[in-house]
Amino acid sequence: MEVILYLHSPNQYIRENHSEYRKKFSSRQRIIFDRIVPYLRTRDSKHRQYNKVMTNSKYTAGLANKYYGIQHTTVLYPLLHEKFTTTQPASMSRNYFLYLGRLTTFVREVDVIITLFNELQLPLLIAGSGPDVQYLKSIAGPTITFV
Repeated sequence: MEVILYLHSPNQYIRENHSEYRKKFSSRQRIIFDRIVPYLRTRDSKHRQYNKVMTNSKYTAGLANKYYGIQHTTVLYPLLHEKFTTTQPASMSRNYFLYLGRLTTFVREVDVIITLFNELQLPLLIAGSGPDVQYLKSIAGPTITFV
């Protein structure tokens, strides 16, 4: 049986962005996090029950090599639904900035991006979903459009 791993990203909270995540925790949470991370890194590196590895980008392929020693991957870029490539909101001018990703205030800090665009009065198009979407919509100014 062929088992394919499609790697979107290594566990960033225990790898590349460990210190960034750690800063966001309370002191008690940091203590727990510091005790758990070594175990998670070891466990994350052990499981290799797949025959073929595909990654979503060359960058992720590089991380797969760096953290897991996986040298031969097929890069398969995620597809965008046609409605995202052919539709422009009627209220938007031709020139705008785009945020595309998970709508969460933890680590992604989309709230900081929204605050900045509110202050600068620049057009921002936000595409994505996540647990903080309602809060983010509530702080968005008139130059920010959610799709």
